[in-house]
Amino acid sequence: MDQQKIELTTKALIQFMRAKDKAALLEPPPLPSGVHVKKGIAYVEDGNERHRMDLYTPGHPDSLPILVFFHGGGWVCGNKERFAPYLAELCSKGFFVASCNYRLSDEMPHPAQVQDALAALAYVARRGQEWGGNPRHLFIVGDSAGAHLTALLAAIYSTPALQTRYQIDGGQIQRLTGIGLLCGIYDIE
Repeated sequence: MDQQKIELTTKALIQFMRAKDKAALLEPPPLPSGVHVKKGIAYVEDGNERHRMDLYTPGHPDSLPILVFFHGGGWVCGNKERFAPYLAELCSKGFFVASCNYRLSDEMPHPAQVQDALAALAYVARRGQEWGGNPRHLFIVGDSAGAHLTALLAAIYSTPALQTRYQIDGGQIQRLTGIGLLCGIYDIE
C-alpha cells in the first residue's frame, strides 16, 4: 500500500471514530440509582473543551476513594463520555469518579496530553474533598491511549528523572493508591 493510500485510510478511520464518539453523546444511557453527574467541569480555565471533566458522585458521598479516568481513542479521538455507563457503575459501587478529556495529538503534540492529565489530577486532588472524595485514596485508570497516559503518569510520579524531564515540581505529585490499565500500548519507539 502506498503512502497516499495509508494516509487516506487513516483519515477515514479517524473520521469514523470521531463520528462514533458524537453518536454516543446523543443517547446517554440511564444512570444507576443514586448516581449524579456534573458535566463539563473545567480543570484548566482556558475555554478549551478538552480541558473539561465530568464528575460522577453517589447520592451521599462521604470521603470516597477517587478514580480519575482517561479515555482511549488512539490519541486522535475519544472523549470523556465514551465510558459513561462503566464509570457510572463504578460510582454506584463506592467511588467518586472524574472522567477527563485531554488535548488530542492532532491538536497538540506530546507532551500536551501529559500536561493535561497532570493538571486534571492536581485539580481533582485539590477539589475532590469538597465533592465527597478522599484525595488520600487516588486511583488513575485509562483505556487504550488513556492507559498509555496512565502508565506514563505512574512512571512520572515514581521517577524523579521523569519529573525533571516533564518539568514537574515534586510538590505537585499526589500519592497514588493504584492504577488500572485497560488495553494500553506501552512499548512505543
